[in-house]
Amino acid sequence: MNRRKWLEGAIGLPMLAACSTTARNDFRLPDSFCSTVLPAATADEMRSARVRIVASELRRQLGRGSPTRTGSNPSASGSASGSSSGTGGTVVWTYADAADTEHDSPVIRARQGEILPVLFHNRLPVPTTVHWHGLRLHHSMDGVPQVTQGSVGSSEQFLYRLACRDAGTFWYHPHVASHEQLVRGLGGALIVSEDKPVDVDQDLVWLLKDWLLDADQQIRADYEDTRDMSHAGRIGNHVTLNGQPAQFAEADPQPLSVPAGSRVRLRLINASSARSFVLRFESSQGTRPLIAAFDGFPCPLHHADDDQFVIAAAQRLDLLFDMPAGRLIIRDVRDPRRSFILRELTGIAWPGQQRSRTPIAPLPPNRWLEPDLDRAHSFDVVFEGGARGQLRQARVGNQSLGSDQLLERYNMNWAINGVANREHEVPPFIKVRCNDSVVLRMRNETQWPHPIHLHGFHFKVLRIDGKPPPVTMLRDTFLMEPRSRADIAFVADNPGTWMFHCHILQHQAGGMMAAIQVE
Repeated sequence: MNRRKWLEGAIGLPMLAACSTTARNDFRLPDSFCSTVLPAATADEMRSARVRIVASELRRQLGRGSPTRTGSNPSASGSASGSSSGTGGTVVWTYADAADTEHDSPVIRARQGEILPVLFHNRLPVPTTVHWHGLRLHHSMDGVPQVTQGSVGSSEQFLYRLACRDAGTFWYHPHVASHEQLVRGLGGALIVSEDKPVDVDQDLVWLLKDWLLDADQQIRADYEDTRDMSHAGRIGNHVTLNGQPAQFAEADPQPLSVPAGSRVRLRLINASSARSFVLRFESSQGTRPLIAAFDGFPCPLHHADDDQFVIAAAQRLDLLFDMPAGRLIIRDVRDPRRSFILRELTGIAWPGQQRSRTPIAPLPPNRWLEPDLDRAHSFDVVFEGGARGQLRQARVGNQSLGSDQLLERYNMNWAINGVANREHEVPPFIKVRCNDSVVLRMRNETQWPHPIHLHGFHFKVLRIDGKPPPVTMLRDTFLMEPRSRADIAFVADNPGTWMFHCHILQHQAGGMMAAIQVE
């Protein structure tokens, strides 16, 4: 039995490709990158990079299973450019291990405290970059075109050197026209392991993603759809888990076998452009997983409210639980009228496998600077616009436009503090000095939720609608509910221009994009 087949059987899932893409050089990182300059990559470094990924166009089978009919604007037509009928599979854009291009979206694995070199090769017909979502890395490696680097053109390469300061669950995706490129399929998991192994028997990585397919099983090409942009974003009609169909009404036809009694760490990554997942675990033994980390950062162990796990676009959750005997169903109940089984696990008793278990322990914390709230610089941040919103006008560059003009000229109707930005080269709306403590007082004045993402930092959630959260949360992406308020705080210990935007990517393209400058 070869290594890939052994790994597939060990976790009961088709593995995301290139699980062996692990590197370590024992380089200990500083706690701050202030006043440092990263030298240009040398030809030798590019040749010797141990992790190599390729972005290219392929065909994949996405449409099996029982799709939920939740796609927005179902009357719209169009399919991906260059696609034909669905008989040969769906045309997708995907990452692959350069040494194993038949398998999509490699899980890139690193270890805390190392610099991981990743050589990226773009074989797509358009420019792109790779953003390493959630990593507190050097500014020049953040993957934002015209801000941290130039776009990587077709047939070009770029060497990313990832500073893995933190252990946890992260992911990577494009940051050029991401409302299209991510929707076409680009996205993968990045796992940074702890210095000391965590006491688990199964470490499962589940990348969740939805797709909006037409009748020919091709990706609908209406990426600039105005209704998607001004409402809840682009919600797909098919869901995949690690690239495999994952929507079943009654039962999973291929349940995953997991030894009963084994301790499981389940890493959930929402790689959708807009969809939130609301997951419920169902078993005859009443299994209640514990939340162990938000967005890669450990937190106090706790159960989810109403035992439902909400994962907005771009967010991650790490769950810990002991596998029960029998069936364990994970169901998506975001829309109770159209709930579906995402995956089913079967707890199998293995001879000699049972052993007494110690209580589940919290994950070891990452090093993080506590902001000085007494001396913090505070800023008001207001999110406006969208359907049924009250956005009357907004600035675009040097222009001040009414909401109708904004929509007609630029297909935008979202703003942050009265400014609508679509591209990345924007004047920072907040400027602070390195190592300043910062508090953002955020207000969502719209009728729609917004998962707000800050590049380069994890922040502490201080208050939600005026009250402290019941559990301390360190996040990089926080879900702002409609008409809600939240205060967040962080230490700006990493210089550079960092993007700040809604991770419903159609909202980002529609104007909900800004930048914070750390000098």
